[in-house]
Formats: sequence, structure tokens, C-alpha cells
Amino acid sequence: MVAIVQSNPYACLSRKIGYSVGLENLLENVLSLAAIYVERRDVSFSNWRDLVVKKFERGERAVLEIANFFGTLNLIKLMGRELHVLHALDSVAILRQYFKDDDAQYRRSVQFILLKGILEADGDVFLNCVTANFEADATAKLLEEMVRWKWERLKHLFKNPAAQRPIWDIVSIRSQLGGTGHKDAKTSPFAPRGGPSPFEPRRDPIDAAPSLVFEVAESYLRKILPTRKGWAKDLGLLANSEVTTCARTILMALPQIGIGVTGGPYYFWPYAIDLGPIRLSAKDLGIEPISEWQVLKCLGESVNSSVAPQSGVADDDEAIIEQLAEFHTLYKAASASRGSIRHQLPLYIAQPLVVASAVARQAKIPPLQEIIAKETHSAKRRLMIANIRGTEGGLVFHGVRT
Repeated sequence: MVAIVQSNPYACLSRKIGYSVGLENLLENVLSLAAIYVERRDVSFSNWRDLVVKKFERGERAVLEIANFFGTLNLIKLMGRELHVLHALDSVAILRQYFKDDDAQYRRSVQFILLKGILEADGDVFLNCVTANFEADATAKLLEEMVRWKWERLKHLFKNPAAQRPIWDIVSIRSQLGGTGHKDAKTSPFAPRGGPSPFEPRRDPIDAAPSLVFEVAESYLRKILPTRKGWAKDLGLLANSEVTTCARTILMALPQIGIGVTGGPYYFWPYAIDLGPIRLSAKDLGIEPISEWQVLKCLGESVNSSVAPQSGVADDDEAIIEQLAEFHTLYKAASASRGSIRHQLPLYIAQPLVVASAVARQAKIPPLQEIIAKETHSAKRRLMIANIRGTEGGLVFHGVRT
């Protein structure tokens, strides 16, 4: 599935969150939002506004700005004064009910959901910040190497200069001044927009090649490093100003599935299924295809070695199928308005839930894909895969006890 809804389909080629607010206290803020959703089975605009203004102690402007950030993590989407719950918040609500008698396990499971969400939204930036231990110069160097690494693989696929320019703008890192930043820039990132009027005639030919002069601006680093430090602390990746053993394990494991190289730079390409709509393939990019399940297993094993994935099909998969069916029941019950139409459990909800619950309980990660394949071809067929457009599908259950 497409992890983040993008207005520009090519935006999936870069996983980075731009300048924003509401990035602090990520874990506690998400838990507060989930508490409202679980209690009310819905979140209204007024619920959200009260949470931001009263609980988060932010101004009116932050109501929209924090919603935009939470949208990149697939928690909520604000459209005017109408708020829509997205699948990551549904997952957190399901975990709250699943671990209703164990707050510690619930908290660990939510940390895992947010870790996956942060990497999918900001992996190109966040992973390099962690690798550099949040030191400005080292971070800048890794980010510049990451951009060059991606561009070398993309420029051969977009040979027309007019097509290269928007792709370069997506992959490169720009300051908030409206142009690519420079390390020696002293201007505030919140200065008024400079440069020519947008109504002036075009100065460069439409087929002009992109300018590849690129350095990460100090203003950009000053903005992004503190917030990502906060995320790392919330996710258990930073303690006492040093990256944790868990963080180092993740950084060593991710290159094995094609996300960066050990020691950096780290680059997180789109999932194989996300490349289809933009008519690219992993082979075109010279990389190995990456799936969401691969990332989930890698992160789960890295966060806690006791949850190393099982190999092959489990001898007794009854418990896993019943767990999936229970997740579906909780998924339907989570939303008062949409529960009656939730006839399938989407795999983009089922897969993270299975791994997050295993991490929280320090249990083995089941061979989920093998279990599903075996079950869909069995005589009983207690579950099967239904098509959900643009995703890997959803699970439909038949006569499963929950």
C-alpha cells in the first residue's frame, strides 16, 4: 500500500517530513489522541481542537499544523472542519483494546507502530540523524550523500531536463527560504519569501536542466535535529544523549533488506507496490524490491531479539488465525460510523498489528504470509485474501472463533 497519501505521485521517492510544528512529545500526544478515539469511537474536530489547545497547550494555528504532521504518520486527516481517522490510529485503538489489562505492553506496541510510521514518513532524514548521533556536521554529510545516492539512480530514468527538475526538487533537501540551502546561510528559515515574483515571466527555459548545487543548510539542521532527537527518545533509540543498543541494531539490520548501507548513508526507497503507479520498478532503480512485511520483521527482530521470526509454517497456526480474527472484530468495533462496512481486515493493518503485538509480548513473530497462503488453499479456508484497490489486499474470515 502507499504508506502516505501524496498529492504528487513521485513524492514517494523521498521519505522526509518538511518543516512543521507539533513534533514534540510524539508518543504521549498520540496516546492522548488514541484515548479519545477509543472512548468515543470517533474523533470530531472539536475533540481535536480541545486536545491541541488544552492538552498540548498550543495555539489555534497548531490545530491545523499538528494535524498535518499526524497526517504524514497516517493517524488523522483534517479537511476543513472535518476530521478523518486513518489506519495508524485505528491500529493504536485496536492495540489499546487488545492490551486493555496491560499498559506496559500497550505502550511498547504503540512505540513500534510509531517507529514504523516515522521510518515510512521520514526514513531518509531520521535514519541519517540517528547514524550521526544527531551531530550537525555528520548529519549534513550523510544527508548530502543520501541525496546524491538517490539522484544517481534516478537521473538515468528521467533523461529529459524538464522531467528531471521536479524529481530533483523532490529528492533534494531545501531550506524554507524557497531554495536549496547553503551551510553558511544565516537567514532565519522563517524569513519572508524572497526572490522574483511568481507572476514574473519564466527566466529559465522550460527544458533547462536542474541545478545540482546542493548543501544542507544550517537553518535546516537547527530545525530538524531537536525534533528528531525527541522522536528517538520516545521510541527508545536515544538515551543520555547517545543512541541506544536498539538503535544500533536497527541500523545494522536495515541494510540487509536494502535500506541504506551500514554506517550510512541510509536511503529508504518506496515499497515495491508503491513503484507501480509511477511506472518504475526496483530493477529500474538497481535495488532489491522492499515490502512492508520485510521492514516489519526487520524492525521487530531488531527491537527485541526474542521475537526473531519463525521459519516455515507454524505447526499450530490456530492461535494466529484467531488473533487475526480478533483484530478484525476490534477493527469493526473501533469506529461507530464505519464499523458496519469494515468487512475485511486490510493487510496494512493486520501485518503491523501482528508484529507490534509480538514485540510487546516478547513473543515470536509468526510466519504470517506462509500461514495466510496455506489457509487460503486449505479445505477449511477459514480466511482468504480479498482485493482492496491499491493495496496488498485484506483478510476475510469464515467461521473463526474469537
